[in-house]
Amino acid sequence: ALAYGKKNQKQILLILGGIVLVIVIFSGIMFSFKKSENIASDLVAAAAITYAKANDPIKGFQAVTADFEMVFSEYSNTSAGKMGKVKFAKICFDAGEYDRAFELYKEALEIFKNEAGMKNFLLASLGHVSQARNEIETAKSYFLEIETGASDLLKDEARFALAGLYEASNDKASSLA
Repeated sequence: ALAYGKKNQKQILLILGGIVLVIVIFSGIMFSFKKSENIASDLVAAAAITYAKANDPIKGFQAVTADFEMVFSEYSNTSAGKMGKVKFAKICFDAGEYDRAFELYKEALEIFKNEAGMKNFLLASLGHVSQARNEIETAKSYFLEIETGASDLLKDEARFALAGLYEASNDKASSLA
């Protein structure tokens, strides 16, 4: 083994150097991802605090819009950036910015479509936004998607919302069902 090592010393050192280089590069990339995630998380948390301090949905919306837009443009691939879409969509909804809330919830649904719990939450949110936009049939479709889905999360809310929508459209039988 020593003779083989001595004979092929240059190749062994090159291989070991390559392995060390790959480890260093991988570590640097992972550090960069972690740092981006931490920055995005801090920015979203700071925006949430700013919103809470406003004590008014419209003033809060105006105060944090630029912060969230920056998170979406710089850190959209982070978990905090993805969850920031959901947070900001709720802020938009509370401020009466229903079209913007609808778009953000749709984007978030595309991101979280494979997570049953988040999917139902986002479908319910889209249903409520559609109701606020006076798009009753669209709202029904979102609540029905929850109702017929595999996950039981928020099915009770969807049924209740559907009953109200059916009652509002004078469909008493469907409402009672």
